[in-house]
Amino acid sequence: MAWDIAVAGTVCLDDITTPHGHRENQQGGSAVYSALAASRWQSAAERPAFQALIYPALPKDMKLSKDTPPAFLACGENDRQNISQGLPELYLAMKKAGASAELHVFSGVGHGFGLRETTKGEVAGWLARFHEWMGVRGYLKP
Repeated sequence: MAWDIAVAGTVCLDDITTPHGHRENQQGGSAVYSALAASRWQSAAERPAFQALIYPALPKDMKLSKDTPPAFLACGENDRQNISQGLPELYLAMKKAGASAELHVFSGVGHGFGLRETTKGEVAGWLARFHEWMGVRGYLKP
């Protein structure tokens, strides 16, 4: 199954190079380090099915609407202020615009919790929460 999905730090789209000039192949696309703005896609055909914004940098020019792709949002409460406060603000703005979003702010956690085996506590389950979120929305069906 081919998807167009957007994940902060990784965007699965067609043939894109990272700002650092790196190309990383993912299933069905290339990886791109990018803060996401769903408004940057010009047409519905270019828009990803959903987005996962995990401790992202947030663009100031984000235009949100009911057509903004659904978003899974996660960060640590001890991350930089523009992220730890910015992501909840984005969640509220998405809800106000009529877009679907789910927000997780993990207590006692800073930036870069990722997928390490050494990550402990509630934040260690963020990927399971994301998987559940995708399943509920039908993104995991064959």
